[in-house]
Amino acid sequence: MDIKNEAVREYLEEGKSYRELSKKYGVTRTTLNKWVLVHQGIHNLPQCHKQVSYDLQQKNWVTNLNSQLRSINLIWKRRLRCWRNNLNGKSCEAWRLIP
Repeated sequence: MDIKNEAVREYLEEGKSYRELSKKYGVTRTTLNKWVLVHQGIHNLPQCHKQVSYDLQQKNWVTNLNSQLRSINLIWKRRLRCWRNNLNGKSCEAWRLIP
């Protein structure tokens, strides 16, 4: 059995992760993913329990949450920079910019 078929079999039947198989066979996880998708398409197999598909509402929720987290991260970066400046005797207006 060739490497491709063996890796696909281990993923689908034994539930091994792409990371494990990547290390074992010396190929990237992206390559493994493509092999699995092609194999499933050729043999008309359904997705396994590891292959989750999300609806548009879930994708939008994650996108919005990611955007909010980036904003919060930016605020904390400004606060940290301001705190460092205060330690060095410099003033900072960043505290007032935060809602």
